[in-house]
Amino acid sequence: MTQPNVWYIKIYMNDKKFPSMEQKTLEKKSIGIGYNIHIDMKQSTRGGIDCYMDSLNKTIKQKKFIYNTFDKFVNQMKIGDTVYLCKGEYDILYKAIISSDYYFDSQEEHIDFDFWTHKRDITNIIPYKIKSTKRRIQTLYKE
Repeated sequence: MTQPNVWYIKIYMNDKKFPSMEQKTLEKKSIGIGYNIHIDMKQSTRGGIDCYMDSLNKTIKQKKFIYNTFDKFVNQMKIGDTVYLCKGEYDILYKAIISSDYYFDSQEEHIDFDFWTHKRDITNIIPYKIKSTKRRIQTLYKE
């Protein structure tokens, strides 16, 4: 059996909405990513995703970054993996375990537009509150 992966994900941008996104993350026991992509990344074709991103005026560099991030979140992250929930570039706030496969929650757009539509559920959420010695600029990292 392979060892679980270790991930670091930012709960949200470090701005005025962060406290409400942190609260929703804990209440809903889920993590997510967005990038204003409102289509199911697992069910869509590469061509369909390209067309959608073109409609959002994404550059080639932005498309590559988004594809890489979604590949990690949708395909590489697994149930049982450890995930650290972060704020900003250095603050690790919680440790949790991935407890679901990726899913697209189209209802979330209509219920709560301020939460993620691309999700994974988490369990065993433990406050961690430490400063990392490693700077993490991007949304999602695999260690």
